[in-house]
This record gives sequence, structure tokens and C-alpha cells, in this order.
Amino acid sequence: MIWVRDLVPLVRLNLNAFAVDPQRQQSSAGCCNGSFNVCTRFWFYHQCEATAAASAAGFAAERSVPPGGGNDAVNHRRGNRSEIPPAEFPLLADQASNFGPLVAFECGTYLPRDYRDFFEVLGDAAVAMRVLGLSNLINLLLDPLLIFGLGPFRGLGVTGAALATTTGRSAGVLYQFFLLARGTGRIRIRAKHLRVNLDVLLRLLRVSAGGILQFLVAHTSWIGLMRIVGMFGSAAIASYTIAIRIIIFIILPSWGLSNAAATLVGQNLGARQPERAERSVWKAGLYNMVFLGSVGLFFIFFAEPVVRLFTDDPAIVPLGATCLRMLNYGNVCYAYGMVMVQAFNGAGDTVTPTVLNMFCYWLWEIPLAYWLAVPGGMRAQGVFLSIPIAEATLAVAAILLFRRGEWKKKMI
Repeated sequence: MIWVRDLVPLVRLNLNAFAVDPQRQQSSAGCCNGSFNVCTRFWFYHQCEATAAASAAGFAAERSVPPGGGNDAVNHRRGNRSEIPPAEFPLLADQASNFGPLVAFECGTYLPRDYRDFFEVLGDAAVAMRVLGLSNLINLLLDPLLIFGLGPFRGLGVTGAALATTTGRSAGVLYQFFLLARGTGRIRIRAKHLRVNLDVLLRLLRVSAGGILQFLVAHTSWIGLMRIVGMFGSAAIASYTIAIRIIIFIILPSWGLSNAAATLVGQNLGARQPERAERSVWKAGLYNMVFLGSVGLFFIFFAEPVVRLFTDDPAIVPLGATCLRMLNYGNVCYAYGMVMVQAFNGAGDTVTPTVLNMFCYWLWEIPLAYWLAVPGGMRAQGVFLSIPIAEATLAVAAILLFRRGEWKKKMI
């Protein structure tokens, strides 16, 4: 049974938090997780210390929920080189070189995403949503102008897309600083706060180190799978890419729900309510399972029409539909796995998810994908099948470790 009175505030927090870039930089995400955990725990710890025990519990409860076979591979690799005319190589190199300074500058725009996490921790997830909305709106408006050279702008092609993205994110950063300096919310940056606190920095580095490695392991595993899929031709690569992009889109709300679970864990541990933190995680996992399970059923039955929205190539559609169905078979596992992993992160335990990712992705998923695809003779479908198997393994292991309760004792 789903408790509506518990679901409504959690969904409200989720709707504001789900508008988060799923392809965040690994190191940036790790550092943000570290600051997120420290901020959550200490904010609610000091809030509870400042009031009586009974009122502290009430405050924490209120604040915790507002917001082909054989030589096909060789032939394909050779064929790939001829798909791009040699005359275009200098142009591609020139466009790629223009990305260097822009990307270097844009890396700085990831640093203040820590403040977006702070707002979510304090129950102001709507602020993070407004900042991201402003950034994306500016990006969408500038993209056609700078790419195609509309109006007074000169067409810059791919470089224009990079410039539009950097401009949009920079505007979001400035808007965040304005909100923090104005102090109309629950946090305000004053001149006296602009100092180096080595104790806090060391704690952030300690917690963030695991987060950096955690995201690095997870993202690089997808590169390994892509390399194996690439052995079976361009149709397999296209099918895999389309299916993965669809999955990334449909799990965005689930990531928001998982982040909400991490927030609740940090807040309740800071309020010295570990049992309530545990209940929050189980409920978030249940709600996530209902959502992803329902979505998964839709894509299992209508996989081919959905893939046809992206391509009509007869070589891609059947394989893409198969990939989409196989990935959605594991939706229930994705639902619980991502909530449990984020619960560990919210408690400040970034080591456990890192170990789980390393075992389930590097030591299990990639070797299994290769064995099913090549010796097992399943080709690209073997790679597709390895993904839900690995996610199911991660979900079961995360649930077992979560039930042990060691995360409740984590000190930051």
C-alpha cells in the first residue's frame, strides 16, 4: 500500500530536484556529493541542537519532506574510417580545437552546483530548478543564433553550441551568487564567511574522494560496453545509443526521487533519527519501483514504435527495440538500486557505492557482456542482456548492505 500522505511531500521535493543534468562531470559530481553530505548532516544537527529534543524532532520531520559474425568487427572498424571524408578532417580538427578554451572555462561553472545542492538540502529545491531552468533557457535561445548565424550573429557551427552552453551555465552561476548574496532564502553568504576552513575542507575531500571514484567507475563502464557493441557494426551502435538515450530520459524523475531520498537520509541522521531515515529510503524505493515498473511495461510492449520515432532504418529498428525491451526488464532493479546507492551517499558513506560499482560494473558487467556477446554467440544482444543482470546484482547487494545498518553509524 502506498501512503499518499507520505508520497505527496516527497513528490514535491522530487519534482523540483529531478531537473538535474544526468551527465554531470565525474569529479564535479563527487565533490558535490561530498559537500551535499556534510551540509545536510551539519545543518540538521545544529538545528536540533539549538532547540529542545521534542521540538527538534518535530522540526526535522517537517523540514525533511518539503521540498554480424567472424570478421565483421574488423570490417566495421575499417568502414568507420571511410564514413568521414578525408577532406573534412582539418575542419573537424579545427572545430574540436575551439572547444578547448570553452570547456576549460565551463569547468568553473560546475563548481557552484554545490550551492544548488545546499538549496535542496535546506528544502529549497525549487531554487535549484529555477537556476537550471534559466541556464537551459538561455542555452536554447542562443543555440540557433550562434550555430546557424541568425540575425546579427555569425554562424559558428559546433563552436557556437559550446559557446551557448557555456553562456547559459555562466548566467546560472551568476544568478546563484545573486540569490546567495541577497539572502532571501534559508542561507546567505556574507563577507565573514569567505575564509578558508581547513577542517571542513579536509572533511569534504575525504567524503568526495569516494564520490569521484564512484562516478568515474560507473561512467567508464558504459564506455567499455560501447567498445564491445562496436564489434558488431554501426547498426548495433546506433541501436544501443538510441535505447540508452531513451532510458536516460525516462529515469530522470527517478534520479530526482533518489536525490530526495539522499536528502532525507542526511537530514534525519543530522536530527538523530536513523530509524526515520531508514523508513524514508524504503518508501522512496517503493515509489520509485512503482514509477519505473509502470514505465517499463509501456516500453516493453511499445518498444518498436518508440524506436521508430528516432529512425526508420530497417537494420536498426528491430535491434533497437530488442535493446530497449531488455533494458526495461531491469527497471525494478534500477529503481531500488539507485535509491539505495544514493541513501549511502546521503549518509556520507561514499565508499560502499564505489565498491559496489567497481564489482558490479567493471568486474561483473563488462566481462559478462563480452562472454555473452563473443564466446556465447549472442553478439550485441549479449551486451544488452548484461546490463539488467548487472543492475539486479547491484540492487540485491545494496539492499543487503543497507539492511545491515552500518551507514547509520557513519560520522562525517
